[in-house]
Amino acid sequence: MSGDIGGVDAEIAAFGAALTQTPDPLYLWLHKTLLAMRTHLEGRFAESEAYVYEAAAAGVGLPSALTERTMSMQLFAIRTSQGNTAELLPILEMILAISQTHQSALRGAIAAALCELERFDEARAHLGILSANRFRAVFDSPVTWFATAVGLARVCDRLAARREAAVLYAAILPYASTCVASPLPLNCYGATAGYLALLAGAMGQKHKAASHFDAALATNQRLRAWPAVAHTQFEYARLLLRGTRTPRARGRHLLRQARITAVDLEMSGLVKWIDAVG
Repeated sequence: MSGDIGGVDAEIAAFGAALTQTPDPLYLWLHKTLLAMRTHLEGRFAESEAYVYEAAAAGVGLPSALTERTMSMQLFAIRTSQGNTAELLPILEMILAISQTHQSALRGAIAAALCELERFDEARAHLGILSANRFRAVFDSPVTWFATAVGLARVCDRLAARREAAVLYAAILPYASTCVASPLPLNCYGATAGYLALLAGAMGQKHKAASHFDAALATNQRLRAWPAVAHTQFEYARLLLRGTRTPRARGRHLLRQARITAVDLEMSGLVKWIDAVG
């Protein structure tokens, strides 16, 4: 996915139109999950959450391992954008305990939630498991490795995990011009460049991080991915506010812009983080 949001909308609309002829439960479920992804991307959180539950209802009779995991991870994506993953942490931990698949993706999501709660020692323990043998467990999954790897970027940033960040950065860099879209569950997390920026920052490479942040802002704005724009502005501001006078002035501007969007979209967790910095 490279940011053709018009093409995405056209495909989803065509898929929905085709369902009037073939209302198969699997395709009905899939269409609702696509709508949940699309509305989440723009920050229409209440609408997105409604689609998540409509998908769950449409998917009754389908394998629960598929529908329940998709529902929980789409809700996790919404809460992550809002800056409030804490309420889903017990659910993710329960799924990790009983699931036989996608262990790395679940563990990465849990590590991110723990960082949000500032339970850094626990998050570091999960990162240690994932990073064993240079993240072999993550990279061995052909379906989820990319989304898991970029999801760990914020974890590496929060934990100042320089060595782990370097491994993930090298793996993700070839996809710098793409957007992060996971196949199952169906989620889009915005520009890959934003996650490269976090990893570069964790590695102490400030100028490289700034370049990636600039690219991420351009892509996320083109996508109309307003939550991703606000998060990128916030993370970029944190980087710049550690600098000299000129970048600090831009950092303060980005922080103000991020707060305007966060308040407008009711991203209460992000507003809290912004106010703590500002």
